[in-house]
Amino acid sequence: MSKNKEKAPKTQTGGYQSSDDYEMKIQTTKPSCSNPRVDIQIPKPPTTPIKTSNTFNPLLTQPNRPALPYSQALQNQPKTKKEKEALIQNTSPFPGYFVKSTIEPLILTKNRTTPSVHEFRVNNSKIFAQGIHWFSDNISKNQRFYEFILVDSGSVDIKHNRNTDGKIIYSKLIINKVNSSDDWIEPFAEKDFSKRFVPQTYSYKDYKNAWSRVLLLEDFDHSWFITFKNNCPQRFPIWFYQWWYLFGPVQDIYPPICTKGLETFIAQTNGDLYQKSLLFHAKFKIPWIICWSYNLRQILPQPYPLSLIREFKIKWWDKFDIAICSPEAIQSFLQGGRKPEWAVKYFNRQQTQASTSPCTRPPHHSRPPKQVK
Repeated sequence: MSKNKEKAPKTQTGGYQSSDDYEMKIQTTKPSCSNPRVDIQIPKPPTTPIKTSNTFNPLLTQPNRPALPYSQALQNQPKTKKEKEALIQNTSPFPGYFVKSTIEPLILTKNRTTPSVHEFRVNNSKIFAQGIHWFSDNISKNQRFYEFILVDSGSVDIKHNRNTDGKIIYSKLIINKVNSSDDWIEPFAEKDFSKRFVPQTYSYKDYKNAWSRVLLLEDFDHSWFITFKNNCPQRFPIWFYQWWYLFGPVQDIYPPICTKGLETFIAQTNGDLYQKSLLFHAKFKIPWIICWSYNLRQILPQPYPLSLIREFKIKWWDKFDIAICSPEAIQSFLQGGRKPEWAVKYFNRQQTQASTSPCTRPPHHSRPPKQVK
């Protein structure tokens, strides 16, 4: 791989990643009398494929960077063990984010009390390779590898937003489709990338892993904006509901109107209850924002020490038009197949009338359809 300074990946129109952005350049040496062969030198994939800041090492060289909330909490030096555990468990990197109760246990540690920032950083560097935030037996299958799988297969559109230093500060992911095992010739067959890459092929297992590992770009100070594309196929494989359980939103962040809309959707649609939330977001393109971070928690009972976990924090996107997921929009869509935009106009008109003349009944032609019994 070239030793020159790494350049930010080029992007196609609109700033979204394309397959060309992931292609690895192949260097060849011309044959000579002493070396009649043509040697193809494939560069090793970078350990940190996209220009980011590593939480546990490069931060030491950035004195002007504000301390992370986790480290700020530790610097307060609480006196009691109970206070220490409460700080490390309740700290949220981003204000306004809701910490999900769903966690991903990773590994049992030797820590019985809250470690210092230095100890926390050192311990994690011994567990995970730099730039890889999961247990991996092949470091060439890094975050960029899994991101390429989803982009190259047409499953997602991804756009990274960088600051003036080229560091990714937040990313956008649009779900186009989720492939099932039926899209593979054989369950264990390998598919080729459309561009040169190392590794050059990936399996369906890699594809499933990609949905989780693509989001593990950076902890603490990076977030993802996620939504669904129009006409996204909504026959999701069973494993995707497990992904949704970890990375999807929960009702705790919903505005009241959206909560009522989900209740209407659940009451008037068929299927298992665990599927309803995912289908609700997919049908009405309801976005959410998610970030994640490491933490320590007492997972196993005493006298076991603390476990390293991954916790997830989610947030409602304030710019989303909540009328799209209002009960009126849901009823309009389910009963007559009308687009949500019709119900949005009705909802907004109803809100205006309620604020100007609360005792005036809306005209007959503005009434929503009757509920199907």
